[in-house]
Amino acid sequence: MCCIVLCSALPLDGWYDYLPLFCPSVTSFSLPPALSAMGSKVSTSASAYPASRHLALLGDSTIDNAGWVPRGEPCVTDQVRELEPNVTMCARDGALIAAVRRQSLELPESCTDVVVSVGGNNATAATTTVLGGDVPSSVEEALCRLYTFAQAFEAEFDIEMTELARSIGPSRRLVICSCYNPCFAPFNVTTVSQPVANLALSVLSDAVLRVATRLRAPVIDLRRVMTKVEDFANPIEPSSLGGAKIAAEIVRVVRTHPFEFGTVVYPKDYADSELVQPLAPEVLAWQGLATGDSLRGAGS
Repeated sequence: MCCIVLCSALPLDGWYDYLPLFCPSVTSFSLPPALSAMGSKVSTSASAYPASRHLALLGDSTIDNAGWVPRGEPCVTDQVRELEPNVTMCARDGALIAAVRRQSLELPESCTDVVVSVGGNNATAATTTVLGGDVPSSVEEALCRLYTFAQAFEAEFDIEMTELARSIGPSRRLVICSCYNPCFAPFNVTTVSQPVANLALSVLSDAVLRVATRLRAPVIDLRRVMTKVEDFANPIEPSSLGGAKIAAEIVRVVRTHPFEFGTVVYPKDYADSELVQPLAPEVLAWQGLATGDSLRGAGS
């Protein structure tokens, strides 16, 4: 009964595709004659999706990582094709946000879903903008530099994603990925510390979420996907293990997200990440958070 009530809020055409979203235990069901008479588009399998689905992948080496995985290991596009065979890969290693407009010209007419993951190469410029050149004279100056960079990043991302949404039209569905935290500390990168890189990425990920929300597009927060050192082939590129996780999340969102409902951030769970370093005891002590007693004292 609860399934019927929930599905009644969905479009009549295709509501059965959303059944696993509300009732994951349901793998198949039988339709009453009245619904069966509505046409052949009604499927009796909760895991059956339109055979005509055609994914297009746009962006940078988060998608086009073939040059970074060992020979013989699958790249992200290969792994998406294992789950959804109808895939066109338009992403290019090294692409910046502005390249998406050119990539969109390669979309085939049969494309039904567009997934874009871009911005990581732009984000690397934050290191130069915030930390490069003259050393900031204060914490406030460093934060102001980061803020200025983030504002410019969001403005460009907004322009290009809005143009992409306009060019693909309302009949095609758009999924936007936000950047993942880099893997600096485990690979002994010393130019930027892992915590500083994570902080910068959190500001840019917020920008991506704001843009996607304005466009009512679902977001795959790759910080929630790329959480282990083994997910990386090097400090900034996905390994075949990380690529498999990215591919699985892309396909899951395309298959199950109710696009009529606007923006949802995926995955729903926020797993612990090996890329987020715990605070040292002396830092906790400095913040007055070392013990339960200090916490209680702070709140009293």
